[in-house]
Amino acid sequence: MSNRRRGGKEGVPPVLIVSGEAFAALAISQGLPAPPDPLQYGAHDDEALVKEVGHEVQILTEEYGMLLELYRGLRQDLKRTLRLVPDYNTDELRGALQNVMVLDTEERVLVPAPVLETEFIGLGEGHTLGFSLTFRGSHRQRAEATDKTKAHLPFLRPLLETMLQPECNCFFLTFLWARADGQRYHTDNYFENFCGYPRPSDVVSVAYLEADEEAMVGGELVVLKASAEEAGPVRIGNEASGQVLQMVRPSPGLVVDFDGRLLHGIRPFTGPARVSAVLEQCRLPRQIARRTPRLRVFCQRSNEEVTLA
Repeated sequence: MSNRRRGGKEGVPPVLIVSGEAFAALAISQGLPAPPDPLQYGAHDDEALVKEVGHEVQILTEEYGMLLELYRGLRQDLKRTLRLVPDYNTDELRGALQNVMVLDTEERVLVPAPVLETEFIGLGEGHTLGFSLTFRGSHRQRAEATDKTKAHLPFLRPLLETMLQPECNCFFLTFLWARADGQRYHTDNYFENFCGYPRPSDVVSVAYLEADEEAMVGGELVVLKASAEEAGPVRIGNEASGQVLQMVRPSPGLVVDFDGRLLHGIRPFTGPARVSAVLEQCRLPRQIARRTPRLRVFCQRSNEEVTLA
């Protein structure tokens, strides 16, 4: 079992826990010439963020309205001027006007283009959040290629760079909002259906995206020394002496890897929400790996697969 921590620009992407209204405002703000930075707002500033985006949208709407009124006024003035021109000069003047009305490249930009350097994805609410991603190692580049024009989910690149084990060839990534009542002991076995027999994942990697270490009481990830067959029924908090391999306290940016055959669970906790990314990784024989999705995104809220362009 190993712990890794990555932070900063190349580390795990930040996760913001906001209201539905704030998330809608963030999504709208990406179309503004200068969208607000959500990281500049505090944990209880959702209303302020919504108001600022609304104010910026109102200003942009008013600017567009003023430009439209100016255009309409100029157009009417031009029509009135043309009526005063003698018929025998109309053709000559029309050619001159066409040259004047063609805007140069720098004149065409009336409002600066939006700055789209930030990407948002809503994780929703509930135990399992938003979406899951299944892919083979051969199709990783389609998911998080450096070139954003070729990648479907480029925001996952820092996360996958940290979590992926090179010896594995099949991966299942999901995002979890831990329940306050914890999670019973279990093993992760997403690829079992493709194998046709019991098959826990070779490696499970957990990346903590959001966790308040000071305010949270409990909530540790507990990994036992045994598999389900070896340990038998075990309850969280009732482990036998020497049965626990390791207890991990959640910390933002921390990545934990452990043997997928081992039983693991989450202790109940009190405090703010805790969000993590869980990646199941397997090294499957080629004939079985070919049965797994090359690249599949599944929306858990609508319970349907998302088609990627």
